[in-house]
Amino acid sequence: MKINYRTYPILKKLKDKKLGVIPIHKTDLPIFDVYKNYFNKSFKNSCENFSENIYYLTKPFIEASSLAEKSLTDLYGDIIKNDLSDFDVKGTFIEGDNVYFIDYQTKKGSEDQSICFMVFSKKGILLLFYVDGKYFDTGQPQFFMASYLGVPKNECRNAVLYNFYRIIIYSMFKNYADIETKYLKPKEKTKFVNCKYINETSKELTLLNSTWFTNLVMSDEFKVRGHFRLQPKKIDGDWTKELIWINEFKKKGYISKAKKTKLNV
Repeated sequence: MKINYRTYPILKKLKDKKLGVIPIHKTDLPIFDVYKNYFNKSFKNSCENFSENIYYLTKPFIEASSLAEKSLTDLYGDIIKNDLSDFDVKGTFIEGDNVYFIDYQTKKGSEDQSICFMVFSKKGILLLFYVDGKYFDTGQPQFFMASYLGVPKNECRNAVLYNFYRIIIYSMFKNYADIETKYLKPKEKTKFVNCKYINETSKELTLLNSTWFTNLVMSDEFKVRGHFRLQPKKIDGDWTKELIWINEFKKKGYISKAKKTKLNV
């Protein structure tokens, strides 16, 4: 897998800190023209934060984080609703053929938040964006989704938010779960999860993988399915939560052997 500015031209725009000409479907031009100035300003303001970390998500990482979605969504809701701490997600997430730029910040004790979220195809075609807070002076969130994606107009807002919260879940899974991380410096190559990765960009890439595997227990007895749980944990005198995997177990108390194994892409 080569990651370079030919296979992912949008990363070149991130490096150059300017978008230049963005491919937009002709049916979207009238709408996009309304947002264009805000859009370019938002990209410029968030470019440094988009560049802070560039993550490449492996298939096992994506699959494992989806299993943890409910637990992490509950935790995110608890943090925001009860104003427990600052919360921010910054960086670029590469998932298959799509590239997600996110700069999301909210401070404890404040109702203000700033959001700049943009999704491109790896070729640089704008798929959607969501901007709110300091980037806009309209006083309300702004959403855009490319019409050729086929999402009905009345569902576009929810579709944009779905993608936004999915990246938040990926970020939280990275922070709370036990995952494999490989740092790939510019011009380096490595073998990771049965695939050779070559970083031909000028930025360090972080490859993310999960090794969680669900054991199956063949029994007619009543069982509790494998699931994720947020386990309280004390680190350096402060309480935090760690995402752990509970293997499927029999209700009568028998616990199947804990096992971790690498999943193939």
